[in-house]
Amino acid sequence: MNKQAYLYNCFVSFNGEKTDIAFDDLLDKIVTLKPEKKLKRVKQDDYTSLSMTPDGNSRIRKLGFGKYRNKKPYETDKGTDIIELIKRDVLEMSSAVFIPNSRLAIVEYNHYGPRMRAISDYLTSFLYKDDNNVWEVEFVPVESKLGWEDISASTDIKTLEIKLDIGGKSRHFISRTNNPESLFFKLIRNTVTTHNEFGANKATLSFSKGRKGTGFNKDNLMSLLELLELESDLFETVKIKYLSPNTGRTETIDLKNEGVTGLYLKNVTVNSNWEFICNEILEEYPNNENSTFAKYGPLLPKRISDVIK
Repeated sequence: MNKQAYLYNCFVSFNGEKTDIAFDDLLDKIVTLKPEKKLKRVKQDDYTSLSMTPDGNSRIRKLGFGKYRNKKPYETDKGTDIIELIKRDVLEMSSAVFIPNSRLAIVEYNHYGPRMRAISDYLTSFLYKDDNNVWEVEFVPVESKLGWEDISASTDIKTLEIKLDIGGKSRHFISRTNNPESLFFKLIRNTVTTHNEFGANKATLSFSKGRKGTGFNKDNLMSLLELLELESDLFETVKIKYLSPNTGRTETIDLKNEGVTGLYLKNVTVNSNWEFICNEILEEYPNNENSTFAKYGPLLPKRISDVIK
């Protein structure tokens, strides 16, 4: 399964107003700190960051944001009874490439790694703060033409695949409503219960119209999907494959990141390291695709020294 990365315009904002502070200047201040200074607690989790050395005079920055696991797994050798608790800390990484000239961030989606809100809060934690002045790092999704409206207009929805992370803390958060009684929600709930009883942490539900089928009842499907609590960690991915009226092609959208322009990282696997993923992001990024940051101007003039030492 191909990994994906998503595009965001990135800014440093002052009291809610976007500034012209260059993002590479900010990142260079942070990544050069000692490791213990880069360790930050965001809500209930600990985060850090790593960086790759820039190429020559390039302003492009490649970073890995890490989230420490609160619960450590075991390590073993296949075919043996040797099972040992991992002694060192376990880090889940999300790779990110920053292109300051376009005020663009391209960030890998990793269900277990840092999410965009956490990355924003992590970077914000390094900025000056007082009662009267609020500095923040802000990520604004680069909007995609593909999304709910495009799916709703499609005459051919081909497949729906829902991957569930049953081992997470949010396994009961299925619906935005308190008492979902539809067959669809009961199926998800029963899948969670059954896999829990077996001790399984993962489950996949796949639906397809088949070769001879009449297809999905699109209106019912869309109504049910709109009720899913997609922000819940229970849903690892919710992917729809459909014929897009916008592009005329068969497209696949993960509704977890609906409406955000994305890149497929076709050479990336679950075992690829974060540096490799950063390089793949740059390989896949179409440089002729303009960022949309200009629509947020004019930007408030500020200096990097105003916001961080």
